[in-house]
Amino acid sequence: MKIALFQTDIVYEAPIWNLDKVSRWVEGLKADTDLAILPEFFDTGSLKTEYKETIRIMTELAIENNIAICFSTLHERHNRFCFIHPDGRLDYYDKRHSYPLSGEGKYIETGCFKKIILYKGFRILPQICYDLRFPVWSYNCEESRYDIAIYLASWPEERICFWDKLLEARAIENICYVIGVNRIGDDRRFHYPGHSKVIDFKGQVIKDTDSDLECCVTTDIDMESLKDFRSNFCTFEDSEKFRINS
Repeated sequence: MKIALFQTDIVYEAPIWNLDKVSRWVEGLKADTDLAILPEFFDTGSLKTEYKETIRIMTELAIENNIAICFSTLHERHNRFCFIHPDGRLDYYDKRHSYPLSGEGKYIETGCFKKIILYKGFRILPQICYDLRFPVWSYNCEESRYDIAIYLASWPEERICFWDKLLEARAIENICYVIGVNRIGDDRRFHYPGHSKVIDFKGQVIKDTDSDLECCVTTDIDMESLKDFRSNFCTFEDSEKFRINS
């Protein structure tokens, strides 16, 4: 599966500008690209501002370009991870963990359920930013087995070393691909340095972006390599059996 990572500079509360830029990027992708991935709150850069046209516009973009697109947007007081299939079908996940230092909990209601999305033969776990700090929430258990975890983020520079290390840890412990897409630029409080990347099931970075550079990078991920590795080295059978009480 060929994926495109959009590491964008988000203009604060300027959804028309941000959506127009992303639309041009999607339209410029090669026809064999299967999935485009955008950062958290790519449309407004704000956890307070909901732009009600975002999902409709992105759905039309996915259909017109025959591509799946995933992104985060504010929707009815939820930080919503939207995965739009090429036929316009929508899967979504509402962020479980609100970030206390940003006051996110004042504006956003947390989700309660994990979601597994099926696409191109892969099982995908959608996650958003602060979710990365909670390994039990991304636990690759038998009841919700997945092959790729995607983290959409607005992760600031002062803690970017945590982002780098935790993405690799999630890949190793869950024997899966991990994709992290972080924004760049500045808002009223933080600077965001990017560090978007694709990590394989051994914890090795197979594609990354330059820091502080607005860019789109593409790479391929291979299901057969993951299956081969799991068949020869798999810890799933030895893992604890438990349920999360939401």
